[in-house]
Amino acid sequence: MQRNLDKAEQAERSEPAGLSIVPARPLPGTAVAEGDDAGNPERAQDDGVAPGPTLPCQIVPPPIPTTTRPSLPSLRLQPGTDAGPALRAAPVISQFARNAGTTRRVETIYFDTPGHRLSRAGVSLRIQTIGRRIVQTLSPRAGHRAGPEVSAWMSELREATPDLRDLDRLQADWLPQPVREALARGPLVPVFVARLRRLTRRLDLPDALIDVVFEDGTIEAQDRSEAVDRITLVSRDGDRSALHDIGLRLLDAAPLQVGAGSMIQRGYALATGTALRAQKAAPSSLTPAVTTDEAIAGVLDACRLHLQSNQAVAREGSAEGVHQMRVALRRLRSMLSLLRRDLPSAGMQSLGGEAKWAADQLGAARGWDVFLADTLGDAFIERVHPAEHVRPGERVRPGQAGPDFQALRKAIEAPRASAYRTVRALLASPRFNRFQLTLGHWIARRGWRNEVAADGLALLSDPAALPAAGMLARLHRKALRQGRQFRRLSADERHDLRITLKKLRYATEFFLPVFATPDHSHRFVRRLGRLQEALGLDHDAAETQPLLDELGRRNRAPGLHQAIGAVIGWQAREEVLNLETLAVQWRRFRALQPFWPRLTRPLRAEADQSDATQG
Repeated sequence: MQRNLDKAEQAERSEPAGLSIVPARPLPGTAVAEGDDAGNPERAQDDGVAPGPTLPCQIVPPPIPTTTRPSLPSLRLQPGTDAGPALRAAPVISQFARNAGTTRRVETIYFDTPGHRLSRAGVSLRIQTIGRRIVQTLSPRAGHRAGPEVSAWMSELREATPDLRDLDRLQADWLPQPVREALARGPLVPVFVARLRRLTRRLDLPDALIDVVFEDGTIEAQDRSEAVDRITLVSRDGDRSALHDIGLRLLDAAPLQVGAGSMIQRGYALATGTALRAQKAAPSSLTPAVTTDEAIAGVLDACRLHLQSNQAVAREGSAEGVHQMRVALRRLRSMLSLLRRDLPSAGMQSLGGEAKWAADQLGAARGWDVFLADTLGDAFIERVHPAEHVRPGERVRPGQAGPDFQALRKAIEAPRASAYRTVRALLASPRFNRFQLTLGHWIARRGWRNEVAADGLALLSDPAALPAAGMLARLHRKALRQGRQFRRLSADERHDLRITLKKLRYATEFFLPVFATPDHSHRFVRRLGRLQEALGLDHDAAETQPLLDELGRRNRAPGLHQAIGAVIGWQAREEVLNLETLAVQWRRFRALQPFWPRLTRPLRAEADQSDATQG
């Protein structure tokens, strides 16, 4: 039976729809579990989801042996239109493949409670049928915050029905007690099923063993279905940067996109009839024990995964998906800029430039989204244009005076659609996908080590708290300096302060766990967030003006131009009123003491010099 379990586990690992979890003892900077469990489907209320047929939670005895297995690093790709044959015949596969590969039909059923309690808790339960083998897997989803010892709980079954009798013996801190109780009580229902054809080819590289898995088929939920076409690279052994190296070679052979979307995310969206949900940045997984080198890898890889997890959502036209992609790129650029002082690197500069280019491509779509949802939202129109004159959203009748906000909203449709065509072109572009693969390769190989001097290498072995405290202190001092005589700052000076505070906030989110933080650290983060938000509102008017100018040039309708004038006038009024709020928020932030300790790298250098003198 153990031999059968090993075979089942091998098939499970090589076929990403069945296993995609947080690794055992992960190495920061490696691509881990970018699989079917990435994503956080929209929470469904217990009484708001139409359940499938209820299945029992047990089958007849005797008990079936179970085992736990760690996941393997993986990278998911989506072939471009009609690119599948070219990718299957890519030179890198022909050169290193051991054989013609194996093709299997695989069916994977994902189970949950009727109210989707498992999904909401970041847990996945699935049963996969591969030929005559049936394997059950219970695991945390990728991105779910769990300890370093996390592994999937697997068992081989005789029927495609959940069997959870051994659950009490499962020692897993990642499995919340309410979820244990829900699993024990049942009922469990099938949420969706993935029916795929898989071709797996193993590449025997000089420094790595990689499985290349080609998948096509469908995801089905109730009476809805969605096509699947993707490639997953799975690192079996050796250098994990080979995943991204193979991805780059495949990109040379045919068009592809990094990040094909999560099976779990897509399946739950299909089952509930909702759109894919954007993913916010996961909480920092750093600990006080990590070195600077490990912290750099962990933070940069988290930014990379955050970027990838929102691409499928943005491709479907999600405003929040575009926003989260821009946040991920800003966080990445902030981290790279923080590192350039102590670890100057041409690689960092190049990657930072590519991240800025990508963010610029997303900027127009984000600008129109904010303008439509916030600047021209119903709440704004009700304040600016009272209901007794023209109801919000109602078109102004011929001969009736007043701003035509509906015409202004309609005028946004064309430039916004054009901006989203730019987003989709970016996601499909070789340059953007090459940037992501290069970033992943650079992180996995610790590329920042290649261009640093000896003192920089010494810094990398320091505890992460040492350089983190210095970075936070420098940004904090810079912000205080920029905010002097706050009421006299110009709009441009307030914008510069906003950028510094944004970097400080990102750095705080990155490194907060490496400190034994006192209670007031949370107060520091809250006040920093409120101040940054207020400065963002202050900056909206400057961002809106070019959009209004463009709409004004394209349209000559008097009502539309009156609406533009109303927006400009209201924002000018709000800017004046917001200055007082800003001043209050600034005073509160300035009064806070930093939560990080006064640790700087020169202290270590002075200590080393003192020891040498005494010696």
